Amino acid sequence: HRDLHSFPTRRSSDLIALLDSPRLLGQRTPQQSINLANAYAGTAQLDKAEAVLRDGLNTSPESLDLANRLADILIRLSRRDEAVTVLDLALAQHPDDPGIAIHYLSALIDVHPERANEVAQRLVLAFPGNSKLLYLNGILDMKNGKLEQARAHLEQSSQFQPEEALTHEALGVVLAQLNEMTAAKEHFQRAIALGDDGPDVKENLAKVLRALAAGK
Repeated sequence: HRDLHSFPTRRSSDLIALLDSPRLLGQRTPQQSINLANAYAGTAQLDKAEAVLRDGLNTSPESLDLANRLADILIRLSRRDEAVTVLDLALAQHPDDPGIAIHYLSALIDVHPERANEVAQRLVLAFPGNSKLLYLNGILDMKNGKLEQARAHLEQSSQFQPEEALTHEALGVVLAQLNEMTAAKEHFQRAIALGDDGPDVKENLAKVLRALAAGK
């Protein structure tokens, strides 16, 4: 009887051996580095994944895919400052790429919220109509207690991407804090209908329903 749980590890080990072979022939391509790092990450060898990605980025510093993946691994290693630095450098090299801008701002909000305000305002102007950057600006406003500003950013985000559950959930939180319970209820319900089944949105909806019932 074979141990079925050993199959993924064996496959990952074989894949690592295969993907590591270009090192003998010359430098890896960015995609080869990412594939090898993913294989290491799949066997919980995050330090080796980080080393492969960093080596790849040193060889191909223009690669956004390498920068994004390295930042993700660094965050998983709880090295968030380094992740922000990697994304900061990538954004400086690719100032017109909205994807790296979103990744950078998201990391910055978590790691250095005191720096995030200025960056958030700059990026939302640089990428007008980007729903994710508007959402992140709204989240930052909410953290700073700027509820009306948060509402405006989140409503704009929802206009550009009306099917985004997280935006509706955030709008519900802001509207509840502004004591607009009926509107908050509608956004929480919309978030759930769009697939947000987390405990927070359900708990927040229950609180709003209790507040509405108490007000009758």
